[in-house]
Amino acid sequence: MKKTIASAAAIAALVAVPTATAVADDAPAQGVTVQAETQEGEWHVSFYDNDNNLIQTVGFDKASEASFDTYAMGVEAPAVDGKVFAGWATIASDGSYHPVDPASVVTGNWAVYPMYKDAPEEGEWVVSFYDNSNTLIQAVGYKKADKQTFGVYALGVEAPAVDGKVFTGWATKDGQPVDPTSVVDGNWDVYATYKDAPTEPEEPGKDDETTTPAEDEQKADANKPALGETGSAVLGVSVFALLLAAGSAVIFVMRKRA
Repeated sequence: MKKTIASAAAIAALVAVPTATAVADDAPAQGVTVQAETQEGEWHVSFYDNDNNLIQTVGFDKASEASFDTYAMGVEAPAVDGKVFAGWATIASDGSYHPVDPASVVTGNWAVYPMYKDAPEEGEWVVSFYDNSNTLIQAVGYKKADKQTFGVYALGVEAPAVDGKVFTGWATKDGQPVDPTSVVDGNWDVYATYKDAPTEPEEPGKDDETTTPAEDEQKADANKPALGETGSAVLGVSVFALLLAAGSAVIFVMRKRA
């Protein structure tokens, strides 16, 4: 796997000699060699400091599908007073930092910048809380002598809301949940964990009510008129009709005789 390394000094040399680029086969940044022409078929990661000064450019063959931590190996971010290095990030057009996952495969020519967090004071343990995108939320420190539990460190630290998820606690980088009662005995990095939010069941409407076959039969019987009542009603109507017809015939005969 071919690795290309270009330090800031080598980049300056490229300006003086346009046909040259710094190339080395798995060599450290120091002692780079210069060969003709730029390397095609490579992805390059350019490492900058926070003043936008190039630190180093590293390239690998595209076919190698090298991870970012392979590119970053041996690249040192500048020291900053009162800060500790917290990884590399890309910078969006709005100035926001987007941390780069060390295990991600480099799929283009990237420019990355160092991130820092406050250095722990002497005699303190610091717990750094990150969201699930590896962005620092807050760093909390207590004196080592206090032997504070993790729950005390986490008090007041809010994990970002995630649509369709509920926060379940904090975990180490490898996904191990952190017990709130455990005593912090070092500088820890913890990450927010989530699970799918439960879906609320819909209240059943009247149309959705379920009944047993026996209940359905009872309802059907209740809606039917009783057989006896039906027969009586039909008989009454028939008798009334016959009487009416007989009366009409008598009147007709009487009128005719008169």
